[in-house]
Amino acid sequence: MGGWVNEGVKPVTGYIPGWNRNHEFETPAEIKQNITQIDGKGDVGIFLNYKTKENEEILVRSGVSLVDMAGARNNLKQELADPFGWDFEKVVDNARSVWDEYLGRIAIETDDYLQKKKFYTNLYRALAAKATWSDADGRFVDEDERIRQLEKPDDCIVSGEYWNTFWNNQQLFNLITPEISSQWARSAIQLYQNSGWFNTDPAGIEHTGVMVAMHPISQILGAWQSGIRDFDLNIAYDGLKKMMTTPPQKYEAVELLVLRI
Repeated sequence: MGGWVNEGVKPVTGYIPGWNRNHEFETPAEIKQNITQIDGKGDVGIFLNYKTKENEEILVRSGVSLVDMAGARNNLKQELADPFGWDFEKVVDNARSVWDEYLGRIAIETDDYLQKKKFYTNLYRALAAKATWSDADGRFVDEDERIRQLEKPDDCIVSGEYWNTFWNNQQLFNLITPEISSQWARSAIQLYQNSGWFNTDPAGIEHTGVMVAMHPISQILGAWQSGIRDFDLNIAYDGLKKMMTTPPQKYEAVELLVLRI
């Protein structure tokens, strides 16, 4: 369950249709005309059509939440409307400033422009893979479809991407963005404390059976060994030990495969 909300768009001529198609087929596919918000479960999207005059600009602000419509409206307000208003260039400048700071944490020396371009392009891609699954107010929907509240304002639920990131991506985060590694570890521990199980790859905060073993181990332990220690390692150890020693079983909310190696 979640929501999308649009703010302030007044089409010159045209329409704002949307669709809500559910993979579980609980409801039929539906096209809605002239809408300002969409909420529900399953696939959802919008498409816009405008007939504009020469040099006319259409500005759109939208908010998304995995919790509810109020969350979508608040995310829009906190993350876009309040800090930037309708100033598109201000949004662009902020994004450029944030990425300049991240990419500037590593300086390479070379006269080869192409090698420099490749390096920073791939550094950007490595860092951009992370996504936040909680709302600006700290609420999120856990694996049991219950609305939860994070206690610390700096915490967030971080997308997993554990599989294959143990080769070098986790180490990269530990070295140049330790604050994200910290959130990554705390997020995994938070989800474990909620459901009693660590997640192999919490896509959309759902239990998944992606690959084998428990690669959150390398992320959490690697962060700890890198001096990132603002999380409870004992809780993490107990949970990960449980994951590695518990035979496969049915999970109460979804089917969970616990692999033992």
